[in-house]
Amino acid sequence: MVERLPPSSIEAEEAVLGGCLLDMDAVVQVARILTPEMFYREKNGVIFQAIRELYDHGEPVDLITLGNLLASKGKLEHVGGQDYLTGLLTVVPTATHAAYYADIVRQKWLKRQLISAAGKMAALGYNEETEVSDDLQQVRQMIVGLTNYDVNLEAMRDRVRELREYYEERKRRGIPLGMPTGYQALDNMVEIKGGNTIVVAGLTSMGKSAFAMSLVKRVCSQGMGVCYISPEMSWQDLTVRITSMVSGLPTEHYKHRGFTAEETRIIEETEKLISDWNLFIDDRGTHTLGTIADTLGTAVLQHRVNLAVVDYIQLLGTQSGEANRVQELAMYSRGLRQLSKDLDVPIVVLSQLNRGIAARDLDSQGLLEYKNSDLRESGAIEQDADVITFIDRPHRYNPKKFKVERGRDGQIYEPARLIITKNRSGKVGEIPLWFHPPTTEFIPGDALHQTTKEEDIE
Repeated sequence: MVERLPPSSIEAEEAVLGGCLLDMDAVVQVARILTPEMFYREKNGVIFQAIRELYDHGEPVDLITLGNLLASKGKLEHVGGQDYLTGLLTVVPTATHAAYYADIVRQKWLKRQLISAAGKMAALGYNEETEVSDDLQQVRQMIVGLTNYDVNLEAMRDRVRELREYYEERKRRGIPLGMPTGYQALDNMVEIKGGNTIVVAGLTSMGKSAFAMSLVKRVCSQGMGVCYISPEMSWQDLTVRITSMVSGLPTEHYKHRGFTAEETRIIEETEKLISDWNLFIDDRGTHTLGTIADTLGTAVLQHRVNLAVVDYIQLLGTQSGEANRVQELAMYSRGLRQLSKDLDVPIVVLSQLNRGIAARDLDSQGLLEYKNSDLRESGAIEQDADVITFIDRPHRYNPKKFKVERGRDGQIYEPARLIITKNRSGKVGEIPLWFHPPTTEFIPGDALHQTTKEEDIE
């Protein structure tokens, strides 16, 4: 039986090296695609590493400088001597297609990594002493690592220029930083992007899930995808909320009153609209980090979602004793942060607060004051989060001062606010909102133009 050789293309490897020797600009293109360990023939990886060193130090890349550097390291004879280096120049006539050949080398390397991963997966399957859930978690990490592999080793001088051009172009075109949320004031303060975890915290019944679903509605309305993981609420309840927000019909009509003929028509139109959204819900009551990783991995890689929501972090895991629970939540906090980086999607994490906050004295403005340390059960959440926010509806605890108002649509709205207390990439502060109790939707603070105060409405 003929032994099968690992995938490789020695010709492409030599063409890459020859192109780099012919034109230094090719080094920049190739370095964005390859690292030395991606070469199948070890000596070609050694040569590419030396080429990178010359370029990064501002030295010319040619036969003389490359030969001298390899000789100084005692590696010239190991790679085939000066004759092998000279022969690389004859492989390709120009450096025009260096990036094309580099991509071939990269694809062959990925094939070899896939074979290696498959062998490791098979070994896990045969191991009777490990838990299946742990095995699946390792498998997922292998797959995500291969799928999202990205070479990111450009010289800092190139990165600085590209970053400046990126921000200048976005400013010129009026594009907000990060993913647009549909809340302009939030977009102006917070850059929601892949690799970030955003905590939305609040007291019980203050509106954490309602704000998350309001965010989902606005993100999906812009054509982006969302995966909503909810051990807290069933898919039926979440569907009622999102449908109510879109249709404008109160949630109570869905559960108790029923619909008139006109309302039925509105619901049918709403269903057509929502059916086109890229929205996925996982409402399993029990979740581990492994099941979350599997769900989000599928949602991102197969369905191209742009945002994930976890509602809420204290419901994850085994609900063990207090000491173990703090450690467990710390594991989930770190795990969700790493998932956000691995999958390159922002994750909104809902969190409960310590119960004593509700009894806290109000500040001079009649408002509850929130601190990052109020996050329930785990200081790790505070440490790991890129952004921490608190949702607050002061009418619930101070109705005499913070009165409801009637909007242009004749509906009653409660004043609300989103308080940003931590922001790694921007400002902290408050964002005014309005809460619509019948549909449980939070709308932007500037959405109630020409409102009429209702002093006596409770």
